[in-house]
Amino acid sequence: MSLKAEIAQWDRKSKDFISDVFDRHRDRPGFLTGLADMLDDAELQSGATWLLKHHFDAGGADLGEELVAAIYSRASGLVQWDARLHVLQCIARMPIAESEKTTVEAFVRVCLEDDAKFVRAWAYSGFCELARRFPELQPEAVNILDEAMTSETAGSVLARVRRELRHGF
Repeated sequence: MSLKAEIAQWDRKSKDFISDVFDRHRDRPGFLTGLADMLDDAELQSGATWLLKHHFDAGGADLGEELVAAIYSRASGLVQWDARLHVLQCIARMPIAESEKTTVEAFVRVCLEDDAKFVRAWAYSGFCELARRFPELQPEAVNILDEAMTSETAGSVLARVRRELRHGF
């Protein structure tokens, strides 16, 4: 069965199912490129981003510049909250070229306002990662984190903000 067909069958809950999909397809040519292409499909983007994140979690190799650019260019079109979350969780493992800074920054800023608390939590980390790579954003990162400490009420968000504050912001 094709990767696309298997992802389409995923219920967005079963870790065993999607992990098995990863194990069957990870060594096939075009696996990662195919995942990036699936980010345009609202029905597949949650599974595709889960597999992308799992690639990194399993110690997978860094992605090439073109593939990273393809992922970032599609990030603003992610409609599933968990797909946005997975991409935010991958930012620390994917380079951000100067040419992609604006795209990534816009995506992260939108995610800072997301209704999903986990997306917001990881958006704070995403903004801090941007600030680590682009020092001109560091003063704003400090301000964003300070504001979050007074405005955020979700424990998971506050825990992520505190983590970033402990790690240099």
